[in-house]
Amino acid sequence: MKKSRAVPRVALAASAAAMALTVAACGGNDNSDNGNTAKSGVASDKVTKLSFQTFPQTMGTIPIKVAQEQGIFEKNGLDVSVSDGTAGPTMVAALASGKVDAVGIPMFVGMQSVLAGAKIKALVGLIGGGGSVVFVSERVPKSDAPYPESAKALDGRTAAISAPGGFSEKMLKRYVDGASASLKYATLPGVAPEVAAMKAGKVGVVNFDLASSYPFVKQGVGLVFWDFQTTGPDEVRGATTNEAWVSDKFLEENPEAANAFARSIAQADAWIKDPANRAQAGKYFSEIAGGQVADEYLDPMIEAIKPAVGEEDVEVYNGFLDEGAEPLTASTLLAPMAPQDETAAEQLAEES
Repeated sequence: MKKSRAVPRVALAASAAAMALTVAACGGNDNSDNGNTAKSGVASDKVTKLSFQTFPQTMGTIPIKVAQEQGIFEKNGLDVSVSDGTAGPTMVAALASGKVDAVGIPMFVGMQSVLAGAKIKALVGLIGGGGSVVFVSERVPKSDAPYPESAKALDGRTAAISAPGGFSEKMLKRYVDGASASLKYATLPGVAPEVAAMKAGKVGVVNFDLASSYPFVKQGVGLVFWDFQTTGPDEVRGATTNEAWVSDKFLEENPEAANAFARSIAQADAWIKDPANRAQAGKYFSEIAGGQVADEYLDPMIEAIKPAVGEEDVEVYNGFLDEGAEPLTASTLLAPMAPQDETAAEQLAEES
């Protein structure tokens, strides 16, 4: 990799989300409008400026960059400024307090935040199935067996997680333990210690980003074990992992801007998937991967960019909530204009 960066994953502890929401609640009545709405709280006739916060150097930034650099936001009447976030709960706090208009965070973090009291909605998907993968050391034999048989190759290994009780641990326990295998866990936040531990043979399993894992495949450090597109448990294949979220207040005051943003991302996705743009699109993924991505690896990366976020995604992540937690519904989590399936995303992309 060209630079040190945290590997994107959906592993963030529920307790951290709750703490962030406490901060957000303190600022929840902030009437700051970022220049988008009238001071009276009444939405202006047309919102053109929108601030977005995302994890830097992750796949979730790609649809945003494409929409910016290919003039898609501009075509839809938006002037989007992008800043770097640090952690999902902190970004939710910034969103809830009105410091930013939209954030790109994992579905599981958004769900935990809503359960903790945040008034936010998922507006449009950024990364679908395959964006978050299970990556294993070269010492772990590759299994071509379907799940759950494939999970047995992980039995007795040690998995690196960034936060105890976060999504990575919950996901691995559910699908490894559920396949009559078991893992040990080591808390190692950040790519550098995880890769070092993997090279030293102390860690055999991590939850990586597909594009960010590419350099490690090329270096012979390890391989993608479950890609959640063609391998791994059926129920999570294709499930969205990261979305753009906005506050309920923003949706109420700026529905046209929200719709324009969702439409822009759907159009960016269509641009990325257009064969005519393949070479140019590949450069966006290569930037994240830290080097030119070979054609055979580019296809699943492109496939992992999806604007749809719907009821099936919500159902998948409800299965990872703590025991006793009330399952959330799509109507609770999703904005009215969110494209809930591929057909809706295609229709949104075709709007002018």
